Amino acid sequence: MIYDAIQAILMVIIIIAIGYFVAHKGWGGESVTSFISKLIVNITLPCTAITAFVNNFTAETISDAWTYILASFAAIAIAFVISKLFIKIGKIDKTQRGVFTALFAFSNSVYVGLPIATAIFGEPAIVFALFYYVANTTFANSIGYVGIARDGMERACLSKNCFGPKDVVKKILQPPMIAVVLGFVLVMCNIKLPDFLHSALSYTGNITSPLALIFVGMILQRTGLSCLKQMDKKMSLALVGRFVISPLAMLLMAACFGLADLPTQVLVIQTGLPAMVGTAIFAEVLGADTSFAAKGVVVTTLFSFVTVPLYVLLMTGV
Repeated sequence: MIYDAIQAILMVIIIIAIGYFVAHKGWGGESVTSFISKLIVNITLPCTAITAFVNNFTAETISDAWTYILASFAAIAIAFVISKLFIKIGKIDKTQRGVFTALFAFSNSVYVGLPIATAIFGEPAIVFALFYYVANTTFANSIGYVGIARDGMERACLSKNCFGPKDVVKKILQPPMIAVVLGFVLVMCNIKLPDFLHSALSYTGNITSPLALIFVGMILQRTGLSCLKQMDKKMSLALVGRFVISPLAMLLMAACFGLADLPTQVLVIQTGLPAMVGTAIFAEVLGADTSFAAKGVVVTTLFSFVTVPLYVLLMTGV
């Protein structure tokens, strides 16, 4: 089980390394990373969100799943609120607070979460991992997205380019948030997509995770590997949130909601994963601190070589 978990993390590291190599060879400058981030946020990620709903849920299964989804939402909300306290403790700059909260509260529940859940617990675990994915993605693409957008607006104001009310609305009502709402409506209304449209959305959505990881590698090359050696206070606090506070919050909610052993084990491990790759993508598109976001994704992924196997041991005794 631990070996399978490490393999999933290695897969992420390798694809990030490919992105680093691409940038190092000079095959993609800032214009390419800008294109990739816009392609993901406006096209591929919305496709992923819609197909994730229609492929894995029906109105009945979502109704039956509310206990697990609400427990996941509650755990993420607790971590989100606690991150605000950590922001005060760490005196996090206004231009980095949204990214900090995202690193703290949202996990890589698709690209690492699903393979790890399947490898450790088998097919029965997939549905619980998907329930967490729904909560994590919905929260990240809405409230988390708004927080990172606020970072971008703070940075713009520092450069005397403040946003007006219309700009704020435009930044919030972006395709990822709209796609989550659309996917939920399609499922609850039992609307089936035509085969050709479903296939097109699936094929397009499938490139989201590899592209996002390649993007992180390219940003890391632009920033420099030396940034990984600079473990400042804000990154240390983000790591505490990602690997300690978030899993403990999920463990507490599992107890409060009376979840059985298997869903508890799956959900706790899902919360103890590396930071969500989309954090770096959102930061790039919204004008937030992309370097801080990319560093957070890479550092949490590296730390997960220790933390994920540890959580597997603690939750399964294997």
